[in-house]
Amino acid sequence: MIYKTILLCVLLIFSGANLYGQKAEDSLFIEKHQRLRKLVIENPALALEEALALESNNRDVSDQGLALLIKGNSKWALGEFPKALKYYYEAMQLFEASDNIYGRITVYNDASLIFIEESDYADGLDALHKARDLNARYGSQWLDAVIYSNIGDVFLRTDQLDSASYYTDLSYTYAKQTQDSSLYPFILKNQATIYLKQNDRPKARIKFDESLQVSEALKDAFHEIEILQVAGDYFSKSGELDSALNFYTKGLRLAEQIDTKKEILNISEKLHVLHERLGQIDSAYYYSKKVMYLNDSILGADKIRLSNHYEVMEGLRQEQLKAEEERKLESQKNLMQYTVIGIIILLCIGLSFMLRKIKIPPFWFEVFLIVVLLVIFECITLAVHTFAAEVTHHSPILMLLILVVIASVLGPLHHHSVKHAKRIFIRKGEEMKST
Repeated sequence: MIYKTILLCVLLIFSGANLYGQKAEDSLFIEKHQRLRKLVIENPALALEEALALESNNRDVSDQGLALLIKGNSKWALGEFPKALKYYYEAMQLFEASDNIYGRITVYNDASLIFIEESDYADGLDALHKARDLNARYGSQWLDAVIYSNIGDVFLRTDQLDSASYYTDLSYTYAKQTQDSSLYPFILKNQATIYLKQNDRPKARIKFDESLQVSEALKDAFHEIEILQVAGDYFSKSGELDSALNFYTKGLRLAEQIDTKKEILNISEKLHVLHERLGQIDSAYYYSKKVMYLNDSILGADKIRLSNHYEVMEGLRQEQLKAEEERKLESQKNLMQYTVIGIIILLCIGLSFMLRKIKIPPFWFEVFLIVVLLVIFECITLAVHTFAAEVTHHSPILMLLILVVIASVLGPLHHHSVKHAKRIFIRKGEEMKST
C-alpha cells in the first residue's frame, strides 16, 4: 500500500510540474507575440526588423516560429499576401513540431485574414473553424474574441446578417471578459455596419461614435480608417453630405500618412462621387485623376503580386507533396519492419515447440524462452511508445509517466509468463516422452 501511495505522489508531482512549466512557457510566448503584434500595427517595417533579430538570436523552435509569424504579419500589413502565406506555412510547421497550440491557432487566424481580403470566404472560414476547434482545447477567451469577430466579418461581407450579428455579439462578450480594449474598434465597427444594413441608423451611429473614440485612444490607424469610411458611407446614404465629406477627408488623410494605396484609392473614389453630388466639379475632377493614377499604379503592383502568388503557392504545393510522400515512405518502412518483427516472433515461438523434441539442457531452453518473451514484450513497449509519443506530443515528462506505468505492468507479467510457459513446455515434453 505504501508503494502505491508513493507512486501516486510521484505521478502527481510530475504532472503538476509539467502543467506549471507549460503554462509559464505559454505566458512568456504570448507576451512576446502581443508586443510584436502591436508593433506590426504601428510600424510594419520595424516589426519585420524585430522578427529578423528574434530569428537570428534565438534557437528555440517556438521563437523561430514566432519570428516567421511576425514576418508574415508584417508582409500582410504591407499588402504582400503571397509572402505572408509562405511565412505562415513555415511558422505552422515549427509550431506543430514544438506542439505550440497558441501559435497554431494564431497562424490559422492570421491566414484567414488573407483569404477574407481576397474574397476567398470558404478557405477563410475553414481556417477560422480550425482555429476555433484548437482553441476549444486551449481555452483562451482572448483568442475566442478574435476568432469569432473574424467569423462574424465573413458573414457580414456575404450579407448573412443573422449569423454576422450572432458571432459579432459573441466576440464582443469575450472581449469584455478579457478587458482588452484593442479588440473593440473592429468589433464595434462591424456592429455598426450590421445595424446599417438592417436600416437601424440610430444604433449604427452610436456604435460608430464608440468605435472612433476607442480607435483614436488606441492610435489604431488601420481600424480608424475603416471606421471613418463606413461612417462616411452612413452619412452619404442618409443625405448628410457635409458630414460624409468630413469623415472621408479624415480617412484619406490618415491613409496617406501610413501610405496604404488601396485605402487611398477607395476613399478617393468615394470623394469623387461625393463632390459630384455636391456640384463641386473641380474637386470631383481632381479625385477622378487621382483615382486613374492609383488604378494604374495598383494594377501594375497587382500583376506582379499575382505572379509572385502563383510561384509561392506552387512552391508550397510542391513542399506539401514532398512531405506527404516522405510520410508515406516512412509509414511503409515502419510497417515492413513491424511485419518482419512479427514473423521473427512467430518463428521463435514455433522453434520453442520444436526444441522440446530435441534433448537440450534445461538451462539453455530457459534462456531461449526468456529471450523470446522479452522480444514479445519489448515489441509491445515499442508499439505503445509510438502511440504515447503521438498522444503526449513528445512531452518528455508525460512519456516517462506512461512508460513507467507500462513497465510496472509488463515486468511482473513477463515474470509470470516465463513460469507459465516453462510449465506448459515441461508438461508437453513429459507427454511426448510417455508416448
